[in-house]
Amino acid sequence: MKVSIFSLFALLISSSSYAYGPADCYRETSLSGDAGVRLCRGAKSDAPIQCYRATSLSGMEGARLCSGATSTAPADCYRSTSLSGGVGVLLCAGAISTAPAECYRTTSLSGVDGALLCAGATSIAPAECYRSTSLSGRQGAQLCTESLYAEWLMKELGLN
Repeated sequence: MKVSIFSLFALLISSSSYAYGPADCYRETSLSGDAGVRLCRGAKSDAPIQCYRATSLSGMEGARLCSGATSTAPADCYRSTSLSGGVGVLLCAGAISTAPAECYRTTSLSGVDGALLCAGATSIAPAECYRSTSLSGRQGAQLCTESLYAEWLMKELGLN
């Protein structure tokens, strides 16, 4: 089989594709310093930037909400709540839908405990779990949450 240099070159070009990465994200964001790094760390697409632009948050709070985002879902979740600042970020960071906000609206817990319970939720199941326990407050939230990330983020935001 005879292969021309042109066909080899065409094969090389078609098989190598440019992968979007954190540096591309950082160049495209309006954030600088720690907030820009937080937003873009590990980015594989421009989704964290799109998420950030879809929020009313600025600086580090917006970066915390949208870091690692694969869509605008964290921003959509945040906008669908009446929460502000850290509690809303705790609830919606990493969200893949508005389910954490829906869960939060159906629970009797509020503030940090409600956000801890419903962070990472994909349904209202954590709220239903909480209602079925005899535990109250933070203990019930810790028992029924679907998210290990929520506890880490609470410490990160200084909400614990």
